[in-house]
Amino acid sequence: MCETRENEEPNLREIWAAADKKAKDWLEAGEVKLLEQMQDARENEPRRCPRFGQPAALHVPFGERRLKPLSSRQNMAPMNLMTCTFERHATSILEILNEAIVNSTVVYDYKPRPAESMVGWFEAKAAGNFPVIGLESDAGELLGFASYGTFRPWAAFKYSVEHSVYVHHAHRGHGYGPTLLKALIEKAREQGVHLMIGGIDADNKASIELHKRLGFVHAGTITQAGFKFGRWLDLAFYQLTLETPLNPVDG
Repeated sequence: MCETRENEEPNLREIWAAADKKAKDWLEAGEVKLLEQMQDARENEPRRCPRFGQPAALHVPFGERRLKPLSSRQNMAPMNLMTCTFERHATSILEILNEAIVNSTVVYDYKPRPAESMVGWFEAKAAGNFPVIGLESDAGELLGFASYGTFRPWAAFKYSVEHSVYVHHAHRGHGYGPTLLKALIEKAREQGVHLMIGGIDADNKASIELHKRLGFVHAGTITQAGFKFGRWLDLAFYQLTLETPLNPVDG
């Protein structure tokens, strides 16, 4: 039968007491260290935006935003949202647009656009105060861009815009489209837009699903609206109604 410590020789009792004290000291030191680590983690945690509950880093100007990949996408490089400029991004945007024109029905056009077309493209965006949001890798490569423009040229449509989101063909399937469209929706709210409208080829299931996930609803389809690659194309419209502007006015 196992004896208790009270029945052991005096020297053994002293050894056990010393061991107990040492173990207690180790445990207390470990608890202090753990508390210090928890405090450091709380201090280093990103601040939360009180309105949206998102990391504060996502609510700074586009030129300063740095997006890190989700844990399930650790192989992706960090990304940066920014406002595109003619000097820095015109060539890359043209490359993305022309690839879509030549190889897909994303754009109902036939011929690649010339480099000089980007001058007028950026001037029209600036004149209408329309955003051009880009997503760059840390290496400076443009992964995609998003923008919107006039829906119809008459004044009463002033609170409605038609938007586009393009992702470089080599970087599709990594979640860049949702990142760009979310940023564009945020910008639309800031500018007092009421209705965002996307004209999407009806066979472009990926784009349609993306828009549905972000709250867009089907507003109607124009059948046989275009003809490309030897077949008729149906154009589906998806809309997102925003709470802005708070006080819309005529004129």
